Amino acid sequence: MCLLAEHLVKLVLEDPSRPVRLESTKALAELSLHNSVIIQENVMPALLNKLKEEKAVEDYSSSNTEEIPATLAAISVSSHMVEDTVQHIFDYMRQPGSNSQQEAGLKALLLMVQQCTATGDRMHFFSTHLVPTLTGFTLEQQGDMFHTLDALSFMESIGQTVASSLNAGLATELVKFMISIVLEEDLSMIKNIDVNKLTRVNNISDNAALHALFAGSLSSCMQQVVIPEEVLAHEKEVACTCSKEAVCNMASRCYANLINKYREGANLDSLLNNAIKDLELRLEPSRYSEERLKAFSLWVWITKALIVRGHPYASTFKCKILGQLSDTELSEKAANAFSVLLHDYDNVLSSEMHCNIRLMYKQRFFLETAPQLVEGFHAAPTDQKQYYLIALSNMLKFIPRQVLLGEFPPLLPLLLQSLMSSDPSLQLSTLSVLSDLVRDTPQVLAEHVDTLLPQLLKLTLHRPNMNMRVSALNCLSTMTDLPHHIIYPYQQQVIRQLATALDDKKRLVRKAAVKTKMKWCFVGTSVSL
Repeated sequence: MCLLAEHLVKLVLEDPSRPVRLESTKALAELSLHNSVIIQENVMPALLNKLKEEKAVEDYSSSNTEEIPATLAAISVSSHMVEDTVQHIFDYMRQPGSNSQQEAGLKALLLMVQQCTATGDRMHFFSTHLVPTLTGFTLEQQGDMFHTLDALSFMESIGQTVASSLNAGLATELVKFMISIVLEEDLSMIKNIDVNKLTRVNNISDNAALHALFAGSLSSCMQQVVIPEEVLAHEKEVACTCSKEAVCNMASRCYANLINKYREGANLDSLLNNAIKDLELRLEPSRYSEERLKAFSLWVWITKALIVRGHPYASTFKCKILGQLSDTELSEKAANAFSVLLHDYDNVLSSEMHCNIRLMYKQRFFLETAPQLVEGFHAAPTDQKQYYLIALSNMLKFIPRQVLLGEFPPLLPLLLQSLMSSDPSLQLSTLSVLSDLVRDTPQVLAEHVDTLLPQLLKLTLHRPNMNMRVSALNCLSTMTDLPHHIIYPYQQQVIRQLATALDDKKRLVRKAAVKTKMKWCFVGTSVSL
């Protein structure tokens, strides 16, 4: 067994193939579950010695050194090993190095937290030691060393993973700690660190990493944990005023999670009314573009929080988004907001974050909103119609087919308009929806074949985008499932125009063209492909 461990360590440290190194790490992690003594006595010293050797030559990028923290995290299974490894990782991150070194350490901490939360172990240690130590560590950092997008994502995920796994008691203590640091600027609760050397927290936007940990921790606690209104006011202000886009986005998501879990009653209504008043003022056309965009982004996340929980104010917030489809500056962002409203995120408004999630909220939202989009499309000026089409397309991606079938007839003319749009993403999304619904609604499509087929043939020649050509060919192939008397008059026209696609320079396009032509050649026969 010792020889096996030594061989695996050698592969982890020296093998040039990354897949081999990863598989060797997995093998060591499995070995640790069955024989932790060998890991502690043979494997961990070898990995730590390698880190020290690289430190001596000041080269953390050679010999796969940045993968060592993740390996240490993967093999740490016992309580004693977890605590020791956390300390080693912090020591590693404190050494002078690159952004990737910091990210490697944070990734290893996140891996360790995820491993332990899966089994329910060491949560007290993480909430009372890891998070406070990481908080102090973020305050020690200077400049942008610790502010890359990946590092911020790891910080936020660590906070969320720890807080979402805590019971109400531990979560409450964690919330008090984070509030004392960020809102009260009381650094005395950070232990084992020289407070005099810490950066003061005069403005949370100056320390993106600290905000990532703060927002992640407070937004993912159980619903029984009381979050003071001051936290929501703080996150709203950060979302609307911070100069760093990543911090604004984290604050908006945090605010959405907190609003979704906030207890029903007059206090929640008051919070929402204040948010409406504040954000509508920031959304005024006379305001600067950047301020309007930040305010609208927060508005979208609040809307999603209310839709997911089925709150009556959701309709008010949604109508504002519909109104912005005709706004010169915000129309595109408003159209794309409908994707945010229905998309599922692991770290925002999910069951993992202990959020209120109403059953079938997507279907309900679609049935209420689709007619409004159709009405808005017909009333909008020509240059604004595309935004209603994009909004509709963004919704359709997330709605079950059974729900779409009943609403398909009035939506089909808009989908055909979408195919004629100049927006490739809108065309691709529409092709996907049409391909799914051809078989289920042949009688509806039959009325529009003379419009649909020429446009599909045109898209098979769309040179800038290979995926567009493939999707159009696949949709043409699906059209052969329509009744024979509907498509037979177009058989020869389609076969002739597929000749260009058969000579396409891309193999995937030629493959789709061959399949499509074969199906159209056998229209009206008993042969099925």
